[in-house]
Amino acid sequence: MKKKTGLFGGTFDPIHRGHVQVAELSLTRAGLDEVWFIPSKQPPHKYGVQASFAHRVAMVERAILDKERMCCSTIEKMYTGPSYTLRTVELFDRQYGKNREPYLIIGADSFLDLESWYTYEKLFEKAHLVVVGRPGVANGAVENKAAEFGFSKREKDTFINKVKKRLICIYEKPENISSTSIRKMLCENKNISEYINSKVVEYISYNNLYVCD
Repeated sequence: MKKKTGLFGGTFDPIHRGHVQVAELSLTRAGLDEVWFIPSKQPPHKYGVQASFAHRVAMVERAILDKERMCCSTIEKMYTGPSYTLRTVELFDRQYGKNREPYLIIGADSFLDLESWYTYEKLFEKAHLVVVGRPGVANGAVENKAAEFGFSKREKDTFINKVKKRLICIYEKPENISSTSIRKMLCENKNISEYINSKVVEYISYNNLYVCD
């Protein structure tokens, strides 16, 4: 039987406890076997990423060091040009599809904005979806958007489309933390230990990341 592998992409600039909570919720609520954090090499929707790809990979590795079913993937390392999600899912399928089944993990806010993603319709054919709640996003809005995308409700939190791909809604919300706010706190020399793994805090300090002029 193929492993249910969650693909959790993001800039992780820097990774924080909210990101790890998303992965934990995906494992427990969506029944995944593992979660791969995939730092984006060149995210198409975000500009001004501050830490290099290598630094962001290193921070993710430290943040999940003691998490047995989580790992950091550098699958986008060889990319040139934008890191489109569809491209990553297709690459994953070519390299690992024999033994693993992809479950794309995205926040509810990103799901509602999915139509702005590169050839987003093809994602519904290539991977299952795990949509994790976000503060300020109503559960009903997610379900309505799922219906617009051609998913029919089968269970309380599970939908399915015509090619038998599942969409699993996780209504529990992780902590309302953002990498942007953490970078701002670092710029203002505020304590971030409440929001970030101590090993990541040490790495940021040692490498003088997110230092303001």
